[in-house]
Amino acid sequence: MHRSANILQLIIEALCLIAAVELSTLLLLPKVVAGMSGTFEAIIHAAALTLIAGPLILWRTFTAVRTSRSGTQPAAKAELGPASQEYLLVVTAVIITGLGLTALAATAAHRNIRLDARTHFDQLTERLLINAKRRVAFRIAGRDLVLGTPSFAQMLKLYD
Repeated sequence: MHRSANILQLIIEALCLIAAVELSTLLLLPKVVAGMSGTFEAIIHAAALTLIAGPLILWRTFTAVRTSRSGTQPAAKAELGPASQEYLLVVTAVIITGLGLTALAATAAHRNIRLDARTHFDQLTERLLINAKRRVAFRIAGRDLVLGTPSFAQMLKLYD
């Protein structure tokens, strides 16, 4: 029971640590990287969260493991054994992979948003162009009707 309570305590501490780092990066990041694009700011935010919270969680986990193995408080200069070094290497690889995947996802989302915005802009431009052509055609047709001349708008077939 004591071991499961220790694991639960580690999970709660990790969540609180992540929440604290997330809150601090949310408050400080806009002041540090003001004027950056949304994608770049999201990548910096994810990197800051990973690079700040990751080592702190690793330190707390290693401390808890050493304490549970020895049954006492850990020494100030404890050496990492081969198993701990492999664990550290695996966790570092997971963090780097997660950060890379987050950057790829953010880049893909940014690309999709820009493509949607460009498509929407092109549709609006086309609609405005059609409306402008119709207005010009109606003015020319109105002028031709008043003057009794052949319709220039009909010759150019500007409207359907």
